[in-house]
Amino acid sequence: MLVFVVVFTSLQGPTLPWVGRKLGLVDPDAAADVDIEVAPLDQIDAVLLQIHVPDDSRLVGVTIRELRLPKNAIVSLIIRDEQSFVPRASTFLSQGDELLLVTPEKDRRQVQERLTEIGRGGRLARWHGLRITSEE
Repeated sequence: MLVFVVVFTSLQGPTLPWVGRKLGLVDPDAAADVDIEVAPLDQIDAVLLQIHVPDDSRLVGVTIRELRLPKNAIVSLIIRDEQSFVPRASTFLSQGDELLLVTPEKDRRQVQERLTEIGRGGRLARWHGLRITSEE
């Protein structure tokens, strides 16, 4: 019995559920825990941008879809009137909104330029000839 206890306590964490099932100590119908991990953005080479929509911005009234952001850039959350929600493509931006946007680092400049273009020139900024360059 002493040998069993020593062997049992020296097992690594991942093998304990298997041993418990083999010994009949684990209920096979019990719900399994969900594995949750934090994925720091530097590990996936992405950035989290926080964008404030000022009162006089032409972003007001523009939908998420009309932002025409790069493929892997996503507005993940909007904070409006101290309430947060996940936007849809059809969600209109309002004055005072705070947007949390995740984008790959390689697309960061393009996202920032696009948001600046629309903020100054409205949803059709690029088509109306307003183009913001990184030198401005």
